Amino acid sequence: MKPTLSFLDVQQKRKLKDFLTSCEPKKIQPHELAIKTSLSIEHSLMVFAEFAENKTWKQTDLIYHKCNPGVPILSCDLGSFELPIKCSLCEENIEALDEIVIEQIADLSTLVNLEEIFSE
Repeated sequence: MKPTLSFLDVQQKRKLKDFLTSCEPKKIQPHELAIKTSLSIEHSLMVFAEFAENKTWKQTDLIYHKCNPGVPILSCDLGSFELPIKCSLCEENIEALDEIVIEQIADLSTLVNLEEIFSE
């Protein structure tokens, strides 16, 4: 099944398609997609969720620990990590979700079926 993007209007879909077909860099996070396409962060997160669910692109989780919130301690396939994990920076055992921040990143070089997604 292809993503429907039914929550976007025609103009938003056009901006998204234009961005996805001509964008640099090739990896992007939801907040960057929102800024570059004028989508709300909610709509950007919905695009990420729908594209991940339909395997439209490869999506990765970046895991950050409170010991150094600017440096990811782990990069893994979407939703594939399990607690507890050991922080690669401070070597603390992390046992609860409130000790980490999870950010999603999409690899735009893995986009598939883009024309099909935006066909009417």
